[in-house]
Amino acid sequence: MISIFILGTISVASGFEAGIKASYFPVPQFSSLGRINSNTEVSEVKSDLASVKSRQDETDEKLEKILEQMKSLKSCTKGEEVSEMKSELTSFGLRQKETETKLQDISSKVDRAMKTLKTDVSNLALRKPAYGSRDWDQYSNPNHVVDGDKHGIRIRDQCFTSAESRPWWMVDLQDIYDIYNVTLYRRTEGYAFRFRDLEILVYKENPMENNSSQTMTCAQKKGQLSRPEVLTCNPLTTGRFVLLRYIPPTKAILTVCEVEVRGKLFKG
Repeated sequence: MISIFILGTISVASGFEAGIKASYFPVPQFSSLGRINSNTEVSEVKSDLASVKSRQDETDEKLEKILEQMKSLKSCTKGEEVSEMKSELTSFGLRQKETETKLQDISSKVDRAMKTLKTDVSNLALRKPAYGSRDWDQYSNPNHVVDGDKHGIRIRDQCFTSAESRPWWMVDLQDIYDIYNVTLYRRTEGYAFRFRDLEILVYKENPMENNSSQTMTCAQKKGQLSRPEVLTCNPLTTGRFVLLRYIPPTKAILTVCEVEVRGKLFKG
């Protein structure tokens, strides 16, 4: 009779052990994105996860000891010792349920935090109004640079090209943003040598309508640019209009195929 009880108790223990291991889930790894700072909710998630992990490790350690002891109970006739272990296993089960509830709460916080981060780092330029100096030909259009197509084949209407003496391209973000970085994509079927010596300027007012609009230099990159090229803006770069051009006095045909702007809505 005692053997049957012991085997039943070991089965219960194994069930708890399986339940504990099955409760683990992949936790998103948070990393710094541009100038985005982890918000309070993300900090709370990290703290909660550390607490849960500590409690889970403690539970696993105690459960392992109980399982080892139960393996040696075949010759044991002390019902009190068995009852005590059963009580401990029940306690572990309750703590496991509490842990799983806590993990569900953490998962909800992670979802909210990820949605916030996604908003912060989304491409602000996507399908926004775009402008530029005179087009090179019928394949060129400023709006090709914000349509989300990164293939970079100019004759397939995927780029903007201008041969003006001071060529430029600009996007209207339609609101004021703290701008973190700008990603540039050149064409893919040649002429990579022209993709060089570029700068990003930012304005709060439309420079085409207001010649005295204050200019902020987001970033500059001399020499050959890669594909893609991520230019990190200077601190406190804030504005609505983002303009791309050659760093003076460089003069050449300008071709750009996609531009992504990342930042956060300005709350000043």
